[in-house]
Amino acid sequence: MIVRPRPNWWRLLFIWHGSILNKILPQLGVILVLSVLVVHFHGELLSYKITLTAVPFSLVGVALAIFLGFRNSASYDRYWEARKLWGKLLTDSRNATRQYIAFAPGDTRRFVLGVAAFVHAVRHQLRNSSPDADLQRLLPAEVLQDLRGRRTPALRILMALAEQLRRDRTESDMPPILAAELDRSLAGLNDAFGGCERIASTPLPFTYSVILHRTVYVYCMMLPFGLLEMLGDRELPDPPRPVHYLLA
Repeated sequence: MIVRPRPNWWRLLFIWHGSILNKILPQLGVILVLSVLVVHFHGELLSYKITLTAVPFSLVGVALAIFLGFRNSASYDRYWEARKLWGKLLTDSRNATRQYIAFAPGDTRRFVLGVAAFVHAVRHQLRNSSPDADLQRLLPAEVLQDLRGRRTPALRILMALAEQLRRDRTESDMPPILAAELDRSLAGLNDAFGGCERIASTPLPFTYSVILHRTVYVYCMMLPFGLLEMLGDRELPDPPRPVHYLLA
């Protein structure tokens, strides 16, 4: 997760980076042009006057509030689950590194750098970026050669770590209980990786997105006609005539 410093209240009003305004500018432009045309033609379309009251906006607004509320809830659930999975990835990496440094008789540097390379590979896979620069400085040449052309290099790095544990178990007389604990830490890394993959590859249902977008567009396109009737120019009543009193 990218954590940015919180700006002051004034900059927060006009901040551009991280906002969705750059993504919805075309839609805002279309609604702006439509609103200007509606005001210019006084709500007439092909010589027909379109008059809308507050009733359709109330009905559509209720459905829109339900859809948007569900989408916000689902988005926050996905964010919170991803935060917990990344935290599990961090703690399991620390546990595996600590156990190997403290008790294992094998190549400590190779194992620790392998765990770091796994985390970097997961990060790049989730962001669809290239992990080559990070992997080249962390992994030995034979592992890098094996990773060429792999769709999921993080999984192959995890297999290389398991292979190193197997060699330590058979060649260096590693205690079985320590091998089991280290393998449990590697399994935790794999579980966190799989959960992150599930979130990244499973968006919200497409049908729900279609319904939400159609409802939003219909509401925004109807709104200028309704506001024109509620806030537009109205004929002012004639001023009252002065009353002359005849004094006897």
